[in-house]
Amino acid sequence: SINPEHLDDYALQMATLAKKLHATGTAGTKAIPSMKTLMTEAVAQSAMLSAKAQKRIQDFLDTVEDTPTLLHGDFTFSNIILSQDKAYWIDLGRATHGSPYFDLGHFYLFCNIFGRQKRVQDIAHMTDQQMVRFWDTFAKAYADSFRAQVAMFPAMIQGCVASYIAQYEHQVLAYKMPGAGGGGYLACVVDDATAFVKS
Repeated sequence: SINPEHLDDYALQMATLAKKLHATGTAGTKAIPSMKTLMTEAVAQSAMLSAKAQKRIQDFLDTVEDTPTLLHGDFTFSNIILSQDKAYWIDLGRATHGSPYFDLGHFYLFCNIFGRQKRVQDIAHMTDQQMVRFWDTFAKAYADSFRAQVAMFPAMIQGCVASYIAQYEHQVLAYKMPGAGGGGYLACVVDDATAFVKS
């Protein structure tokens, strides 16, 4: 469990771990499945979704690039352990490859939506307010790591990318540019995806 007095420290540490995880490539191996493929199959086989909902989700999945980026698959702070002042990911049985959107989206839901449930709060040993605070601190640190990466490798920002970042800076919680050398696409983490797209 997380000591509330060190909540921000743990969130910052998780952001560092996340950056390392999402900087790990999976090209050349067939042992790690594609998250996009797994999600596509799950949506198609779901008996809980209407045909309209299935199409809406599939249309979104079609826009997500299937990158060779390592994903945890169950990306939450409960899957990190500390040993001798070092942090390690555990429970990697759902590891996949693809867009960091999947990991970040999963963690956003865990902290901000599922975190309202008493059962989830008991598992996390945190209140819903603490879980939202953890997410906010994590997301800011994740975004800051992106800015630091740009400072070290300015060539990774090409064309109009910088202007888009500046334009939406106050709406975006975190950025990630997956792909070899950062040349893939710009992933943005936001509170309300529908409102963001409309803006």
